[in-house]
Amino acid sequence: MPERHGRLRIIAGITVRAEWFPPLSWFAIASVAGYSRWGTGPDELDLLRLIESFVSLPGQPTL
Repeated sequence: MPERHGRLRIIAGITVRAEWFPPLSWFAIASVAGYSRWGTGPDELDLLRLIESFVSLPGQPTL
């Protein structure tokens, strides 16, 4: 079975809108987390920041 630890997905309904694997998933969180101390385990606020950043990009549909 492939390793799935660290993978992030943004899903709208049944459609995968974005998917990142390490290290890109870590970079994605770090780019929006600011001064958070997420380390190796982001909290809910860090993940919400990532989603908000993603949907604010031009051309992204509403989730």
